[in-house]
Amino acid sequence: MNSKDLQIKTLEEIFRTPSYAPIFKQNPHYCINRFADLTPYISFKDLLNNKILIRGCPIGRGNFVDLGSREIIVEYDTIEELVNDGWILD
Repeated sequence: MNSKDLQIKTLEEIFRTPSYAPIFKQNPHYCINRFADLTPYISFKDLLNNKILIRGCPIGRGNFVDLGSREIIVEYDTIEELVNDGWILD
């Protein structure tokens, strides 16, 4: 299984039985300018609503249970699109 397949499988499991908000490594395509100092993640509320939204949390805040109120960096229709766009779980 290659790394993309593993990312997809892991994210599918997180969406199937959500228990935490997944955090991602910085994506050089998006984590620039106003998003440069944000930690990318998917909020727990978005997981529960089956929405694939990468949001940004100010670095150092450590509170990713924000109920989906933080700024959206990018939105996807599928997990495969997210992984193919370069996002990697941290």
